[in-house]
Amino acid sequence: MGKLEAFGILFTGDRSVYNSGEYITGEVIVELNDSMKMTGIHLVIHGVAIVNWVEGYDRESHDRRKTQSYHHRSMETYIEEKITLFGKGENDHRDNDNPVLPAGIHSFPFEYRIPDKPLPCSYEGKFGFVRYYMKATIHKPWKFDHTTKRAFSILGEPYDINLDEDALRTGPITVEVQTDRTSYCAGENILISAEINNMSNRKMEMTTATLRQSVTFRAKLKSRTPTEEIIMIRGEAIPPRSSDKWDNEILEIPALPPSQLRHCRIIDISYDVEFTVFISGMHYKNITMHLPIKIGNVQLRTALQQQPVCAVATPIDIKEPEGEQIADTRRVDEVQPILQEQSYADCHKGARSIKDENDSDYVMGNLNFTPVYLVYKFIKNTKDAVERRRSSELNRHRGSHGDGSGAAVAAASADSNESASNMNVTSGEIQTNV
Repeated sequence: MGKLEAFGILFTGDRSVYNSGEYITGEVIVELNDSMKMTGIHLVIHGVAIVNWVEGYDRESHDRRKTQSYHHRSMETYIEEKITLFGKGENDHRDNDNPVLPAGIHSFPFEYRIPDKPLPCSYEGKFGFVRYYMKATIHKPWKFDHTTKRAFSILGEPYDINLDEDALRTGPITVEVQTDRTSYCAGENILISAEINNMSNRKMEMTTATLRQSVTFRAKLKSRTPTEEIIMIRGEAIPPRSSDKWDNEILEIPALPPSQLRHCRIIDISYDVEFTVFISGMHYKNITMHLPIKIGNVQLRTALQQQPVCAVATPIDIKEPEGEQIADTRRVDEVQPILQEQSYADCHKGARSIKDENDSDYVMGNLNFTPVYLVYKFIKNTKDAVERRRSSELNRHRGSHGDGSGAAVAAASADSNESASNMNVTSGEIQTNV
C-alpha cells in the first residue's frame, strides 16, 4: 500500500449491534510509514436497501437473434451522513492548504447517533440486502483515494408476536398435520404433530417437515420470490395399509430476520412449514401441505409459550444429502426448554461480502459481514418442573383469556384408486386421490 500501513474502523467495545436512537462511537485508525498529503479524512454512514438482479432475453434484429441483458434494480436510502475527521470538508475543492499527516499511528474518534425513527433490520439475501455500514476515505489530491469499510447490524422495530391475532389459531385436522402455534421467535421450537394413514397399495417413502423462508425482491418493473429451505426433519417410510404418527417433533428455529422486514418497501420476508409425504412410483406426485407461520423477536406471553411435553418417536438414520441441514430430533420430555435470557446470534446463512460496484480493488477493512439477530437462550429442565410451570401458566391464561389453544393446521387424505395430485394447504380439509 506504499505509505499506508493500516487503515480501519473500530467500534467501541467491538460492538456490532445497534437500535434506532442509539449512539455509535469508535475511532478510525490510520498508520503511515511516511508523511502523506491529503485533502482530508471523511467518514460516511450508510443505511440502504438494494434489490438487483440481471436477466437475459433473446431479441431478433435483422433476422439475427441476439441475447441482451436487463438489470432489474430498486433502492431505498435510510441513512446518509458525512463526518469530516481530518483536514478539509469533502466539498472543499481548493488546491491550496492541503494538510499533511505525519508518519505514525493516528486515531480519529467519532460519535454518531442513529436516527430515532423506524428502520428495517439488517438483511443479506441472494437478490438484495438491507445494509448499514461506515466507509472512511482518505481523499488525496490528484491521486487514488484510500477507503475502508465496516458494517454493523440494526435490529429494527420489535416484532411482538403477542400482537398477532392468529398467533393462537386452531382448527380441525384430518392426514393430520399441525404446529403447536403460528408465531414464534428465533431460538424457539416448532412442535409438529401429524398422523398419516396410508390405506393405498403404495409405499410412502418418507415424510418431511421443512422450515422455509420466502423473500420477495421488488425491482421497479418486476419482482421475484425465491424460497430457501432453512432446516428439515424426516420421518420413517410408511408401508402400504399402515400408518405413521408424528408426536410433537422438534423443528428448532435458528437465527433469522423477523417476518415482513418492516419499514423496507422493496424486500419482504415470510415463513412457512412445508410438510411432505413422498409417494413411491414415477406416476405419483407427492402430497405437500404448507402451514404459514410468523417469526418475531418479542416472545409470546401465554401458556403456549411453554411447548407441550410428549414423547417423540425414535427417528430412522437417513444419510444427509450434501449441503442439506438435518435437524437433531430429540424427545421433548428429555430436553424441555425454559426461557432463560435473550442473546444475539449470527444469521444462519453466514457471512456475505459487502463490497459493491462503487468500491475499488484496494478497499480495506473486513468486507465479510454476518447480520446479527435476537434469539432466545434456553436451559434444560425436568419434565416435572415443566409440567408445574405449564399448568400454572395455563390456569392463569384460562382465567384471563378463556380456554384456547394455538395451532396452524393443514389436512389431506388419500384414496388408492387414482393418481395423486399436489396439494398446497393452509388450513381445513382437502381431498386428493392416490
